[in-house]
Amino acid sequence: MSNETNVDRVFEAVLEMAAKDIVSLAEVRQTFDNLSCGHGDFAAVLKIVLLRLLKAGVELGRANNQSGNYVEFIGWQGSSETKIEKAIALISSDIHDAEFGVWLALRSNVDRYERC
Repeated sequence: MSNETNVDRVFEAVLEMAAKDIVSLAEVRQTFDNLSCGHGDFAAVLKIVLLRLLKAGVELGRANNQSGNYVEFIGWQGSSETKIEKAIALISSDIHDAEFGVWLALRSNVDRYERC
């Protein structure tokens, strides 16, 4: 299956998931793995999917659950390219479970944006 087909399928699936709840980048990877049957370049697909999601009204950021009752979504500041670079850098790091450090939410579900 081509990367272009994977982009379309992953984009649609993640947009549908984001309409219901916040989505971790780990869930995006799992969606890619399930839809691509192990074929394709996740890193290449991810950059394009994230750009399309940002244009479609999805934000990148982090989830914060300090109270245990409510997960606050904190959107990242910056251009689309800056946000994507930050996400790629985080998941490329040696941090254990780094894909759970990047979350996606519809712009209407952002609680606040990070301070510069």
